[in-house]
Amino acid sequence: VKFGMVLGEDGKKLATREGKVIPLQEVIDKITELARQTVKQKNPDLSSEEIEKVAHVVGIGALKYNDLRQHPYSDITFDWKAMLDLSGNSGPYIQYTYARLANILNKAGDIGNGDITSLTEPSVRKLMRQLLDFQDAIIDCSKFYTLNLLALYLYELAHLANQFYEQVHILKDDNTARRDARLILIKTVAQVLKSGLNLLGIEVLERI
Repeated sequence: VKFGMVLGEDGKKLATREGKVIPLQEVIDKITELARQTVKQKNPDLSSEEIEKVAHVVGIGALKYNDLRQHPYSDITFDWKAMLDLSGNSGPYIQYTYARLANILNKAGDIGNGDITSLTEPSVRKLMRQLLDFQDAIIDCSKFYTLNLLALYLYELAHLANQFYEQVHILKDDNTARRDARLILIKTVAQVLKSGLNLLGIEVLERI
């Protein structure tokens, strides 16, 4: 399986013959430290132990996703800021979306059967259609020997989930059947995000 060149932050290729390489441990240490700073800013209430765990999982996830989201024939640029962008196409963005959904489900407690016919919002339809494409994304990855299609699928699913989250007050609904249907939907989204990231070798956390 071919892949493009790996470029440094200056846009120039990393060449071993010219000594322009970054040892893997240095890369891991740097991305973990950057993730640690981001976690402290985002959730300062976490304990030191939790911060270290989150920094490791998010940092390693950012590295893996940054490589796997690229088309095999495209060059890969080590853009540290983009790797940890919580609002862009990054591993941490998808991990954070999963944690956000997990938090809602944790607050909700037990979930009933729900009434799926009560969900009429356009954002719901988009989410459902995206969920149905999960299997096809995996099949396409195996067909073309590339994982960027799965990475793109997960990013788009996370983006739609966040749109839904912003537009619909999931827990603040007096209609129990509709509330439970929405919870079933985001539970399914969370499961697919977790399964998809697992296929990419990326962990998820219940809290970030």
